[in-house]
Amino acid sequence: MADEATVQTDEMFERALAFYQQGDPLQALALCDALLTQVPSHSDGLHIAGAVALQLQDPQRALSYLERALALNPTLAAAWHKRGIALY
Repeated sequence: MADEATVQTDEMFERALAFYQQGDPLQALALCDALLTQVPSHSDGLHIAGAVALQLQDPQRALSYLERALALNPTLAAAWHKRGIALY
């Protein structure tokens, strides 16, 4: 059985992802930042935060999130792709 904190962070990530997919980057980034305050090593949260920062035309911030995500999980192919876009 998952503990309550894990369930809450999973729900927070799912909500952030939904906001990102629905085109609400400010809400998505706010949730990602809240999630990352609780779990700084959440690689998927870092990845989505990086994607949102790219959407908001902030490539330096995107790189910061994406490079942290990739350091934690180098198999995130989409994060590598977004990193390349941020560097371009």
